[in-house]
Amino acid sequence: MTHHIVVGPGFVEVVHTGEVRYADRLAALQSVQATDGLQARLPVLINFLDASVLTGTPGVDADEEARVDYMARAITDGFFTNRRIAMVGISARDARPALIAATVRQIAFEVFEAREPAIAWLVAKT
Repeated sequence: MTHHIVVGPGFVEVVHTGEVRYADRLAALQSVQATDGLQARLPVLINFLDASVLTGTPGVDADEEARVDYMARAITDGFFTNRRIAMVGISARDARPALIAATVRQIAFEVFEAREPAIAWLVAKT
């Protein structure tokens, strides 16, 4: 799995490529948090268009532990406070842990099939 962070005008993008597991998604979130110069409320686009999301086999301990770690971090981390978050190129099923975390935190969150509508939603004034 590879990811890179792109800070653009109006939003920051986490671009995943290759095979992506929960541990990889968590590592990318840690990378975006460590990016210098991010504004406190800058929206985040998490892009899976060039990635294969692997969620593992239900009931397998390592996969379940990684999913729980990912959800716990997404629910408790202050980085997401007051940010709009969009995901693109990921199925509703694979985005469900992030949706649950966003719902718990009352964070604006949407899943899109294409990048352009995701960006439009992220930068729209609410």
